[in-house]
Amino acid sequence: MDFSWSEESLVTQQITHQFAQDKLLAEYQNNDNKHAFDKMMPKKMRQLELIGTELTETYAGLELGYLDTGLIVEGIALAGFNVACVQILAGSNSNIISKIDSAHIANNCIPKVIRCEKFGRDAVPYSV
Repeated sequence: MDFSWSEESLVTQQITHQFAQDKLLAEYQNNDNKHAFDKMMPKKMRQLELIGTELTETYAGLELGYLDTGLIVEGIALAGFNVACVQILAGSNSNIISKIDSAHIANNCIPKVIRCEKFGRDAVPYSV
């Protein structure tokens, strides 16, 4: 059995660590001092395709799988744990919506969450 990471996994890890060190760490510390959350940070993460990576292309995902998603979460969490929650919640909530809601709602809501156009309760067009 081969437990080595693929070349794609290593590139994903490198991109995530570079982003976390160059962008996230300084901004995270600045926001922590201000007791604020930079709402642009998830959009920057999305530009690098670091959100929704485990989802299918139908939902604006990359179908990378859970290993690569874990590498992304770990890399982001090393510089800003709270920001890693964006990736975790976007992926897990989108997976739940895709399994329990109608295809129309899932197809409408999930891509907006993954593209960081909608967050939390604003992403779903009804009250749960």
